[in-house]
Amino acid sequence: MEVLSLSLKLLITVIISTVIFSIIFSSLNKSMLKLFVPIQNFTSKLKRKNLYSGIVFIGTFILISEIYDNYNLSYISYGILYGLVNALIGVCFGE
Repeated sequence: MEVLSLSLKLLITVIISTVIFSIIFSSLNKSMLKLFVPIQNFTSKLKRKNLYSGIVFIGTFILISEIYDNYNLSYISYGILYGLVNALIGVCFGE
């Protein structure tokens, strides 16, 4: 039962942090800074954008899992990190 509770906490944290970071990143991209426009221009020219997005997602998932294991993070901080990277990939690849 504890595993279900921890999984639910992780899922809720990932969803909330993804939504929050997506709003922040999209507003930064629409501002005068246009922070992610050069990256979006590069990724829009890729022929297999979904494949590269998936590769980047898997690579960052492995990296975040290693950080989680090495620094003994809680599920909440793991979910926030995961949501941050998920939103960043979404903005950069224009999904």
